[in-house]
Amino acid sequence: MKTQIRLLALLFLLTFSFSCNKSNDDDPIEIEETENEVVTNVYALVREYDGTNFTVNVWKNDVATPLNLTNTTSVVTETMYVSGDDVYVGGSEYNGSKHIAKIWKNGVSTSLTDGANSTFVNTIFVSGNDVYVGGKEQNGSAIIWKNGIATYLSNNVSNVNSIFVYNNDVYAVGYEEIDDSPIAKLWKNGIATSIGDTNKYVDGRSVFVNENNVFIVGNENTPDLFTAKLWTNGIASTLSATHFPEPRSVFVSEENIYIVGSEYVPGSEITIAQFWKNGVATPLTNGTHRANAYSVYASNNDIYIGGFEYNGTVHVAKLWKNGEPTNLSDGTNNAIVTSVFVTTN
Repeated sequence: MKTQIRLLALLFLLTFSFSCNKSNDDDPIEIEETENEVVTNVYALVREYDGTNFTVNVWKNDVATPLNLTNTTSVVTETMYVSGDDVYVGGSEYNGSKHIAKIWKNGVSTSLTDGANSTFVNTIFVSGNDVYVGGKEQNGSAIIWKNGIATYLSNNVSNVNSIFVYNNDVYAVGYEEIDDSPIAKLWKNGIATSIGDTNKYVDGRSVFVNENNVFIVGNENTPDLFTAKLWTNGIASTLSATHFPEPRSVFVSEENIYIVGSEYVPGSEITIAQFWKNGVATPLTNGTHRANAYSVYASNNDIYIGGFEYNGTVHVAKLWKNGEPTNLSDGTNNAIVTSVFVTTN
């Protein structure tokens, strides 16, 4: 009798197991799909001055982190680059007699010069493990530092305003003074090429390389006429402008060329912050107060621009996203956004 009961129990379990397995085979299997959410981080470099001392903050989204400064009486911070989790800031600090060129990596500073001559940093670019810094020695040569090692680019008064590294080639733009007249220069791996009309005052302000095309923005001026220029592989085009334009930064994305800077309101001393897309100007400010744009970055069809607008008392640091401004200072002290950078992951 016990043996029969055991056989019946075993048969029941086998039948139940088969039934469950068949039911699982017939029911559709639901696979939960998960999409990788894109995280965008927006960085802005803000320099503020209270009339006596400077402070510098690196904003990441809505959080500001103060830069560790040795001497706050004279600080120049113009440039920032983000590589992975590392944030690089380039600038100079006054040591009591000279300006020292420096970079800060995640807030920790490294001096590039010994203080024998005042030296300034205008641009920084990180490619792999190499850190490129561009600037000038006061009343002296344009300089590129690669991992802290300096290369002087000229025997004349000159300056590097912008660096871009592409396919292991190092592009730098700025100017060189010839017979006391500035001539825009492109240095590719240290070899100089003049840009623009050498009979005019020409300055290269920013360079961007995209798919082997080299884009440079700057000015080509006479004493009476300022012209904003874009050079694409050396071929010049003129940006639409009305009065004394000054382009400062270029960014290329998906065949669109974005440029920012400023131009004067005709008949006044007020500048508007200006944005050019493919050569066509759109003002960021209405001309009521003085304003300027210094840096542009495009990411996922969003355009980020850093600069300032005067509020009637002081300059207020501004970050524009698709033309909509956000204040990055409270209007107590003069403040400007000198550089913006965007990462996605």
